[in-house]
Amino acid sequence: MTNQLDIRTMQAASAPAAAKPQEMDVVCGRGRSTYHHNGNRLFRKIVEQFLERYSNATSKLGKSVVVSDIIVNIRKFGGAFVKFNSSCGTYERVSERIVREKVGQGLRDVLHTQYKSSTGAKRRKRDATKAQYTEQINRIVSQNVNVNAIISDVAYQVNDAESDEECKQLFQSANMRILQDLKDNKCASAMDPSVSG
Repeated sequence: MTNQLDIRTMQAASAPAAAKPQEMDVVCGRGRSTYHHNGNRLFRKIVEQFLERYSNATSKLGKSVVVSDIIVNIRKFGGAFVKFNSSCGTYERVSERIVREKVGQGLRDVLHTQYKSSTGAKRRKRDATKAQYTEQINRIVSQNVNVNAIISDVAYQVNDAESDEECKQLFQSANMRILQDLKDNKCASAMDPSVSG
């Protein structure tokens, strides 16, 4: 038994190719001419109208219904989803799967700042976590009497160092002593466990 999706996919595949897209067609692709094509402008306006519904949908089915509604609206205006076939030099309709991917991506592109999975959101979370860790480490180090004594001692010894190699050895030795002191005093346990990356 053939379902409705299969019928639409077959219709898309059997649709005649055209030398140029129709005025209300949504062109799948990149570039200025694609972006400024009337059908793509209409597509972005329709996506904007459905953003709130899509954003408020709590299930995959709910989001899928919104995607279907956007596709129906594009088709009401006489638009189809097409892609340029460079081997033939014509625009051809794309499959229903690609249509749904295009609409879903259009919605996600506009809503990218709301998604925890977006690159920007991940970067902001990493930066915030890094800043929190840095603040905690600075607090732990500045409040540790032994660490402050080691730092003061090294600062004094560096003034008397005669070579870069001697300075390097002083710093390496101080770092090892600081790390050992922090380990011995279990300073890592003072870190806030709610800060996570």
